[in-house]
Amino acid sequence: MLNFNKFFVIEACLIEPFEFQDLQFWKEGILRLVLEVKANNNLTLLSINPLPTDICYEFSNYKEGKINSIRYLSSVLDTYHTEMIKALINSEEFQLGTSIIYFGDFNPKKIEDIVIHWQKDICLSGVEILKMANDGLYFNWYNPDSIERAEKLTKSTFGTY
Repeated sequence: MLNFNKFFVIEACLIEPFEFQDLQFWKEGILRLVLEVKANNNLTLLSINPLPTDICYEFSNYKEGKINSIRYLSSVLDTYHTEMIKALINSEEFQLGTSIIYFGDFNPKKIEDIVIHWQKDICLSGVEILKMANDGLYFNWYNPDSIERAEKLTKSTFGTY
């Protein structure tokens, strides 16, 4: 766990070399974690600089916007099913860090803070976020609402992190 004043980051890493079954276990762990955290929260999917095939377009309620010349898509998932979250986690956008999950409703100020801090210091947005690094090997949980719960859940999901 990293602590930046009042901002927290919990990071888990898939260590190379790894087998296909390790990658499947990794993605299933992320799915379990998202479903556990989502249980009491609305979930918003946010993508930056989306391509025409971006997973956000698959949701009928997506919104498009632009902040400081950075295009983004957002979609609030207030109702969901496990297969939808699984598709999101398996998407190229999520695996490469161009799509993130944040907890809460669509909020223009939060979106602006996230987009501004996306590439560097996203934890400074102050928003609870789940994001993969752009290599697909690091999973980061930014600003969890309960550090103790987040550490416990991350350890039970991934073992050591």
